[in-house]
Amino acid sequence: MSQRNGANIIAVAGKGGTGKTVIASLLLKFLAENKSSGGRVLAIDADPAASLPSTLGV
Repeated sequence: MSQRNGANIIAVAGKGGTGKTVIASLLLKFLAENKSSGGRVLAIDADPAASLPSTLGV
């Protein structure tokens, strides 16, 4: 995790089927609910077969 200008940058990577989407969605939920983040969280899914939006219900 890198911190720059008060922002956290977190990358989740690995082989297919290892739970990256589940880990990323749980991490996003935690960060959004954490008072120190102010509820402002941005997720970028660079996978062409992105499943993060459907996992998050958007």
